[in-house]
Amino acid sequence: MEEGRTQQPKVEPRAFSAAMEPSNEVVKGMVSISSKNAYTLFDSGSTHSFISPKFSKEICLPSHKLESGIAVKTAGGSTIPASEAFEDCPIKISDKILAAKLISLPIVDFDIILGMDWLSTHYAHIDCKNKEVRLSPPNQPVVTYSCQGKREDHPIISSIEAKKFLKEGGKGYLAMIHEEPKDELRLEEVPIV
Repeated sequence: MEEGRTQQPKVEPRAFSAAMEPSNEVVKGMVSISSKNAYTLFDSGSTHSFISPKFSKEICLPSHKLESGIAVKTAGGSTIPASEAFEDCPIKISDKILAAKLISLPIVDFDIILGMDWLSTHYAHIDCKNKEVRLSPPNQPVVTYSCQGKREDHPIISSIEAKKFLKEGGKGYLAMIHEEPKDELRLEEVPIV
């Protein structure tokens, strides 16, 4: 080490929201990643950004093993090992693509947690009262994202996904909607007053 320089202490990764109930007190919303909607928590209490293993399978991006696995500390005090990461994930916010390194972590209530690594890289300011995230990188226009999106309880899925779901023991219902054609009036049938 060079004389006069001190070594930076290594930060223990933490995610205080890995198993929390989503509430109105947090800044959350829908963002797009690889053309898929992701229910996202903007979390200044997390040192890193995370992705649920279930959602990572949907986006079909290449991953890699971390050189040395990390142990992520949760709010409950437990430690969860993490060893897989996705580099340069394209997060789309207000027609702007912003890269993120996402570490795979068994998140229950969100698809993605954007932590301080992503927030600071993109000059993010979280407005908790108005539930907005402002991105203000130098010499670029400010992008304001209003966190209004909600996770869909009944998302629309493809027939291939439905077939897989049914093979795994899920229950499905088939409904057919048929709209009866309306009788249209001809010009000579319109009453003249």
